[in-house]
Amino acid sequence: MIRLQVSSGKVENFFDTVSHGIFQTGRVNNWRVNEDGYICATSVLWLFCWAYNGDNSLKAMKETRQIFNNIFSFSFKFFNERVGYDYANRNRYRKRNIEEELKEMLEL
Repeated sequence: MIRLQVSSGKVENFFDTVSHGIFQTGRVNNWRVNEDGYICATSVLWLFCWAYNGDNSLKAMKETRQIFNNIFSFSFKFFNERVGYDYANRNRYRKRNIEEELKEMLEL
């Protein structure tokens, strides 16, 4: 799991500012963080996909990219170079455990 750099409450406040309805619906099912501030790999991938293309909304893309850059110890650009959209898109809803795989890709 990857640790948030801000509180989960602050992340929720950031998420509240995203005006895209599909994002708001999706966050309920796809954003999973534990009480210690660790987030599962699929949640990181889900948010990255929003930051990459905003579900074809430039506004949502910009909003979620800014959030991505504010909540992790790595940037969107770094994540894109190491992981990329194709991997994220294929694995964001993955049921099997990909925690270690993602950490290796990020060299964490």
